[in-house]
Amino acid sequence: MTSVHHLQSKLKALKLGGMLLTLETRLSQAQKEPLGFLDFLEMLLEDELQRRNNKRLAVRVQRARFEAVKTFEEFDFSFDPGMPVRQIRDLATCSFVQQHASVIVCGPVGAGKTHIAEALGFEACKRGYGVLFTKTSHLLRALGGGRADGTWEERFRSYLKPDVLILDLCGDAGYVE
Repeated sequence: MTSVHHLQSKLKALKLGGMLLTLETRLSQAQKEPLGFLDFLEMLLEDELQRRNNKRLAVRVQRARFEAVKTFEEFDFSFDPGMPVRQIRDLATCSFVQQHASVIVCGPVGAGKTHIAEALGFEACKRGYGVLFTKTSHLLRALGGGRADGTWEERFRSYLKPDVLILDLCGDAGYVE
């Protein structure tokens, strides 16, 4: 019978870290419950798929450069009774990305526009889309710097590369880095 140590070294060699992390737990579970071989294997494969999906999501979120990761679960929709909750929930499906449509989130100061925009971006990341979040003033400074050093076109293309570009106007007035 193969020892756990031999399995672990083979899982490492095959770069199956998700299985490696949960092997002991799944073995214990298989001993306690009457699991068939296929059920056991399926659970290990699900662990591996989950780890890989989580890793890809983490990379997309990092590349998005959010100020903070915001979700709709954290948002208090009851704060403003006039907020179009149904419309925002529809946007959270990210169908606007597939339709190549633009979304403008507007409202008074403190209404949660940035939170909603970042939550939409996070939903897009979860669905596998590339996202970039930036302040409008940063984009304009970057493009202006590109005019000065001859890299304007390259810089402009970098803003067009992601599936979702979120430009945040909040706090931009008079803002200088």
